[in-house]
Amino acid sequence: PVPRLLIPGQVVLPLEPGCYRIGFEAYDRKAGRSAAATQTVRIDPLAGSPAISDIQFASGIRDGGENARFSKGDLQVVPHPQRGYRIPAPVNCYFEVYGLDTDKDGKAFYRIEYKIVPLEKRRWGPVLKEVPTTISSEFETSGLGAAQAQRISIATDELWKGPFRLDVTVTDRRTFRSAGRSAEFSIIE
Repeated sequence: PVPRLLIPGQVVLPLEPGCYRIGFEAYDRKAGRSAAATQTVRIDPLAGSPAISDIQFASGIRDGGENARFSKGDLQVVPHPQRGYRIPAPVNCYFEVYGLDTDKDGKAFYRIEYKIVPLEKRRWGPVLKEVPTTISSEFETSGLGAAQAQRISIATDELWKGPFRLDVTVTDRRTFRSAGRSAEFSIIE
C-alpha cells in the first residue's frame, strides 16, 4: 500500500451568499498523475443578530499575524480536516461571531456556552449505556466591535473513542439574543 500524506491548504475567498461548485486538483509530479474533486457548497446569508460562522476544527491555534499561513486576522488557525483527535491532545476550534450589539464606546459583551455530546452509546463491559453530555462550560467575555473571533481549546481527558458533537451558543449580553452552531468530531485511538 502507498502511504497517504495529507497536506492541509487554505484559500480565502470572500463570497456572497449563494450556491457554489468548488473544485480542486492535485498533481503528483513524480508519478505524473493527477486527481480532482468537486463539491457543491451553499453559503447561507447571516440571519439574525448575533450570528456564528461555521466551526473550524484545528490542529493548532496560535498568534500568527496577517501574513502567516492559515491566517485568520492575528491568529494562525491550522486546519484539521479529519476532525480526529487523540487523547490527551485538546480539541481546538475557531469560529467568528457577527452582529453583536455594541455600546457607545464600540464594545460588545457576550457569553459563550459550549457542550460536547456523545453521538453513540458508550460500552461499559458487555452493556451499552446512554451517556449524558460529557463536557460543558460557559464564560462571559467582551471585545471591540460587532464581530469577534473566538477560539476554544477543550481537554479530552473525559472523552473516549467515538464520535461527538460540539454545540456552541453565543448570547449577546446587551440584547439577550442568542445564536447556535454545531459541528462533529471524533476521538480516535
